Amino acid sequence: NEADKKLRRLAYTDDVTGLPNRAHLLEFLDRAFARQEDGALLFIAIEHFKEINDTQGYVVGDAVLKAAGERLASILQTGDLLARIGDEEFALVVPGGNQAAARTAAAVVDAMRNALQVGGGSIILSAKIGIALYPGGRTTPSEVCADAGLASRDAKVSGDEGYRFYSPQMSAAFMERREIAQALKQAITHHGL
Repeated sequence: NEADKKLRRLAYTDDVTGLPNRAHLLEFLDRAFARQEDGALLFIAIEHFKEINDTQGYVVGDAVLKAAGERLASILQTGDLLARIGDEEFALVVPGGNQAAARTAAAVVDAMRNALQVGGGSIILSAKIGIALYPGGRTTPSEVCADAGLASRDAKVSGDEGYRFYSPQMSAAFMERREIAQALKQAITHHGL
């Protein structure tokens, strides 16, 4: 019935961009895992987006997100899924392995190089991309999302424009940094450092 269709659309669609949302992405990945398909999840973080919101307001920020989503959608191939999954974060699911993922990531970087025309002005965006291949030893879409997120964080830290493929060393390094941070917080709290 029409009401159910509307509820489903609201539950699975990002209200700013009109793209699928995180719930839709996870359901899509659940189906891919169930069919034992190989693919790649690209976690795309738009850099400095918070600054746009802070300096130009949420109306411009929303317009930037919508324009970025349209730009990303323009590079989609058959079988791809693009979703907005967070404030300045998009996810792109690509069938295939390393080569398909690298080709798509390069297309994303190229697409973001050109200025967006928003609100009578021009805004140049850049993106950092983390890539996790699946299933890749992972058993749930959430694990693949976490891996792609870590790879995106690694791409941000690297400072260069582009993308990073997830490797298990990223998880180990992240855990080590987290343990050090926790130990420092505890030392400060208990020892007054």
